[in-house]
Amino acid sequence: MVVATALLLLLYIVGFVLGGELGSFMGASLETVPFAALAVFAYLGATRSGGKIAAIVWLLGVVAAIAVLSLLNSFLAVLVDPILRPGVTPEFIEGGPIRLLLVFLGIGLSILIGLLGFIPAARRWLSRLLPLNPDDFVHTIALVAVATLTLMAFVPLVFLAEPPLLTLVTGLVAEGADLMGRDDAGLLRDEIYGLMWLIPAVIFAVGYGIRRNLVEALQRLGLVKPTLKQIFLGGGLAMVLVFGVVALDWGIGWLWGQVGWSRTDGEAFGLRVHYLRETELSGTAGPLRKLAQELAGERFLVIYADNLTDLDLTELLSFHDRTGAELTVALHREDQADLPSKSVADTADDGRLLRFVEKPAPADLFSTWASAGIYVIDPSVIDIIPVGVQYDIGRGLIPALLRDGRSVFGFKVDFYLMDIGTPDGYARAQADLSARKIS
Repeated sequence: MVVATALLLLLYIVGFVLGGELGSFMGASLETVPFAALAVFAYLGATRSGGKIAAIVWLLGVVAAIAVLSLLNSFLAVLVDPILRPGVTPEFIEGGPIRLLLVFLGIGLSILIGLLGFIPAARRWLSRLLPLNPDDFVHTIALVAVATLTLMAFVPLVFLAEPPLLTLVTGLVAEGADLMGRDDAGLLRDEIYGLMWLIPAVIFAVGYGIRRNLVEALQRLGLVKPTLKQIFLGGGLAMVLVFGVVALDWGIGWLWGQVGWSRTDGEAFGLRVHYLRETELSGTAGPLRKLAQELAGERFLVIYADNLTDLDLTELLSFHDRTGAELTVALHREDQADLPSKSVADTADDGRLLRFVEKPAPADLFSTWASAGIYVIDPSVIDIIPVGVQYDIGRGLIPALLRDGRSVFGFKVDFYLMDIGTPDGYARAQADLSARKIS
């Protein structure tokens, strides 16, 4: 046992120093080895006082470590920006501090309830309800561990409404963070590494090397040599289950199609749809940074949702490609009275953008062309957009590109454009549709 422990520690040190696949392999063990070690200490504690002390100390250490990780994940999950930055004071979402306090108190209460398992009277009462030997030390450790960790797992769900790790990962991905640094093949290998550690862990967890030999440990886990009848019966049931699930999926899909319903929004429109839910608004450019992974690879269109227009997008994209622009803004000629509420632009003869001013004063007007809220953007400009703050295309991104001398063009053409984000605009659009001014 001492040799195995020393070898394991050596592998941890070498793995985390060298990194790479060995580091990933050793990292996968952290999900199982601490609990297998707890079981080993518990079995030793059944006959040795030193093992009993080691089991209790190890259990308290595991509980404390998981409690700290849960609190840390909960803390990050209630921040507006889950990425802690030097010199920037973390900002909580609305109600975040109260939720974090409730999580802290809930975890503390969970630990206190779990520790009641060390009281003999509590174990004797529970033995009436559960297959538990109240006088067995291994059962005592298992009871305290399961009760404490199970209750702790539910606390963040109750007060945060979703797992804090899921909230944290969602926020980090939205900010464009690379969480794993692994491709799909690497992630698959990590899953295999986890399974490789799970098998010896559960064997040690049932007392191999202390209370049981290998055959007895495997029998305890139900890993016995099956009979030929059992093999055929198991294989047959598996095939029935597979074909049953496939048939059920096909049947539901057929019935759904007969009703005439689309199974997804993307299928309804013949598109591949990604959604971004913002708990805190980040402006018109901020969401582009959050969707950087989805938008990588080729230029894309940004169209404000309250625009009703008949602009030829194919012509706009062709102009963008022909000029080699990094960002192209569609420009619409506006009435003089409306310009102070628009983003006014001026271009050179070839369309290169010279000036772009958001909502200029009437005395500062320099053009009758204004942004239509329709843009073609190359992924190369997304890195300019700051993370975690409100940032607009017209007020922030385009001026920043112009200051840096980047390639920004304006596409001037006459087309129909109506802002239907107001009751008046919506009514005018209805009238224009009725008058067939737009088709």
